[in-house]
Amino acid sequence: MAQTAFLRFSLTLLALGVSSCRLPEAAPAPAPAPSSMPGNGPKAEVPTARVRLTPATFSEPAPAARQAVAGEPPQLFRLGAGLWEVPAPRAGNGLYLALASPEWPTEGTPLQLQVEGAAPNPPEEGAVSIATEATTSRLAACGASLAEATDPAPPASARRLLTVATAQDQEPFWIIRAGLPAPPGEAYDEVERVCRRVHSGKGCHVYLDQRLAVEDAIAEARALGEAFDDQLLPGVSRLFGPAPQPGIDGDARIFLVISPDVSADGRTGTLAYFARRDQRTRGDGTPSGRHSNQRDALFIDARTLVASRRADLYTAVAHELGHLLHFTQHAPKLPPGTSEKLWLEEALAMLASHACGYTLETAPSMYHHVAGFLAQPHKYSLTDWPGNPGQAGYGVGYLFLLYLQERFGEALITEIVQGSLVGKAQVEKVLQGQGSSFQEAFGDWALAVLNDGLFEQPGSPWCYPHTQLRTSTPHGPLKGPAVMRLGPEGAQVPRRADVAYFFHVRPLPDRRLLGVRLQGPGRLAGMVP
Repeated sequence: MAQTAFLRFSLTLLALGVSSCRLPEAAPAPAPAPSSMPGNGPKAEVPTARVRLTPATFSEPAPAARQAVAGEPPQLFRLGAGLWEVPAPRAGNGLYLALASPEWPTEGTPLQLQVEGAAPNPPEEGAVSIATEATTSRLAACGASLAEATDPAPPASARRLLTVATAQDQEPFWIIRAGLPAPPGEAYDEVERVCRRVHSGKGCHVYLDQRLAVEDAIAEARALGEAFDDQLLPGVSRLFGPAPQPGIDGDARIFLVISPDVSADGRTGTLAYFARRDQRTRGDGTPSGRHSNQRDALFIDARTLVASRRADLYTAVAHELGHLLHFTQHAPKLPPGTSEKLWLEEALAMLASHACGYTLETAPSMYHHVAGFLAQPHKYSLTDWPGNPGQAGYGVGYLFLLYLQERFGEALITEIVQGSLVGKAQVEKVLQGQGSSFQEAFGDWALAVLNDGLFEQPGSPWCYPHTQLRTSTPHGPLKGPAVMRLGPEGAQVPRRADVAYFFHVRPLPDRRLLGVRLQGPGRLAGMVP
């Protein structure tokens, strides 16, 4: 039921221009079949391509495999299309392969991976710790977001109010009950609530639904405001750039509005959201702008307004603050009718939480997103957000941008946020400035995911300098990426761009060399323990 609610929530928000976060659930529920999702028709099947692992005899000469890191055990190889000779692993080990597919050719072009001299057996426990699908499927705190270009940025001329109301001790706010269907003729299911200001700090005003005017709630709301000023706003601003000055409402501070209506009194599980419509003026003639709050605002559910849930709450608020700062920095530079690609928008928001100290080791939601991806990496595309089966899409985007940040520095992330392009085009542009490219970085990242926590060398591009993907955390273990089980006929993989596939094979007895052939697109890397 929790997973079904999340999917229903995702689909509803596709038309809202709202990004939001959800609470973690205590127990997971299996994802429903696409045809059972409310409001969603039968989902188109994702075309597949066969990846074959087949014993073969190669008649043509094989070039020696290029050893990427000389003299380092294990041997790391960056391969490519064609035929390669790779030294057979030592006794008891296998050859691990990472195939990154940053693009697909036209339909009908084959993708074939052949390994000569290897036994096509399922992976076994060996020298390398590999995750299993049972690692995690638990829902995590950050929820769905808007579809691409559903509510594009208004022109800059329409974002500044001619007359600005200063912050009052009591103000009415239109609150979206995110995840509920909109009534006929309305853009959202929403209610207007009068909220009371309980805190004003350096960077925020905190408003509490007047129905919650009790001592404990007021104290926690003020604690949130202080954490926002001291930790969240500085952390996200350092990475993304400053908050709007003065913003649509002429006030340099961001409004944090707390109400149980954010989750429809617990019916939707929404924890927090940022709505693009609040960046519109009410007279701009759009349906979403009719009830714009005309504020730089974040809306927060009241159910986690307790000291024991601060990590969940603050992680989510940092995530939504990332959406707000990204939107206000980036959207005005885009052509009319253009919005950021959803995968990049959400990956950046995950980095916003990370910048505030809420990492995969310190925050439960961040851990579960990453662990969910590592358990089934072949099911998740970095860029095909709608085609991903669950919330671990947050994990793959987070890990990719985190890799770029640790390898190239925070300035690269700031350049992505503040650029004038969207999606892969913007990432490609900033990587070219580093002498790299999206395809090259995506292939390096796939090998880093496989190798991290195993055989790392300082300065190597094939590991995370500061993050461990094989480690114990307070929330559970991380064991690296799960490998695909390959039989004699190979394995079917989704015909999708920007997916990393991981394989493990063992050599036949007395083999000193393995022949590896890649036909089709992608970047292939091998690791011999």
